[in-house]
Amino acid sequence: MARFGVYRLPDDSLVLDCQSDYVDHLGTRLVVPLLHPGTMPAALPALHPCFDIDGERLMMATHLAGAVHSRLLKNPVTMLHHHHHAIMRTIDTLLTGF
Repeated sequence: MARFGVYRLPDDSLVLDCQSDYVDHLGTRLVVPLLHPGTMPAALPALHPCFDIDGERLMMATHLAGAVHSRLLKNPVTMLHHHHHAIMRTIDTLLTGF
């Protein structure tokens, strides 16, 4: 697993791994679902940034973050490490309000 990797889960959904690799030994990873922007009527830009993944526009549903077992995260579909500032700012907004 790698922080800021996008992974396809067994149910075919996509998630963004947001957990520090420093605590990789825990057996779980903090992930955020990636959804189509139209699936959420009240999306907030500061909390729900969008990314282009394999030609598809997907929204980071930060408020739905949760843990999954590490074994579910196989090979990354893509890496979003070049968006790390936007991703971390979004998580900070969820946790601290700014």
